[in-house]
Amino acid sequence: MKYLFIFLLTLNSVLAADLTIDITSLKNQRGVVNIAIWDNSQDYPAESKAFVTRTLRADDEMTTVFQNLNPGRYAVAIFHDKNTDGRLNTGRFGIPTEEFGFSTNPGFLTGQPSFSRIAIKLENDKRIQIKLRKAI
Repeated sequence: MKYLFIFLLTLNSVLAADLTIDITSLKNQRGVVNIAIWDNSQDYPAESKAFVTRTLRADDEMTTVFQNLNPGRYAVAIFHDKNTDGRLNTGRFGIPTEEFGFSTNPGFLTGQPSFSRIAIKLENDKRIQIKLRKAI
């Protein structure tokens, strides 16, 4: 039994992968950058149901690593919370006034993109770049 446990721990570390995210196009260094990752379409886009979340101090060059993720499909959403109120601020008609980005950097958006549109496949260590942008 002891050897089975050690084998399973070793197997998990072999199968686990790191996801490195480079965040670009930050307009300033005010506030924080919030990152949420979902591992399934049923929980997306509810931030409270995200697989993992992280908040980083805004900086010129931003890179963060999520370690030991199981192989699978993941969707990443990021927003620059300039006023640190914990939410993506919106203006008229619900249009975001703070920068945001998604794992596949989809083109023009008319609302929240679907999980399948922004999901990335993670099998081995992977590095992605997410470009933040404003809706208006």
